[in-house]
Amino acid sequence: MEKGFQEDEAADLLLEIILEEQKPFYSYRTIHVLNFFASLFTLGIVPYYNRTEHRIIYRISEKSKQPKESVHHLTLDQWRGILVLPLSPFFWPSSSFEKNLLNSIEEFEKQ
Repeated sequence: MEKGFQEDEAADLLLEIILEEQKPFYSYRTIHVLNFFASLFTLGIVPYYNRTEHRIIYRISEKSKQPKESVHHLTLDQWRGILVLPLSPFFWPSSSFEKNLLNSIEEFEKQ
C-alpha cells in the first residue's frame, strides 16, 4: 500500500480519501470510567476496554460534475491489560483495522 500524496496534472478525475477519528460513544460511560480506574490501580491486571471509531470518506470529482462521495464507518474494539497479553499473538488490533479499511475500499470499488 502506498502512502503519501500524488497528483497527475493530466488526469480528469480527482480522488480524495479522508480518514477522520470520531469521538467514541459509550452506552454506560460510568462503567467505562470505573473500568479505566480499575485497570489503572491494578497496574493492568483488570483489562481495560477501549473503542475507536473512524469515518473514511472516498470522494471522486470530475471536471464540471458534482463530486460523488462514499462514506464508511470503521470501529475498532480493544481490550488492553496484562491478562490480554497471552492472546496478543492471535489478534493484533492494527491488523483488524487494516482488514476493515481494505473491506471499505472493496465496497467503494463496487459502487
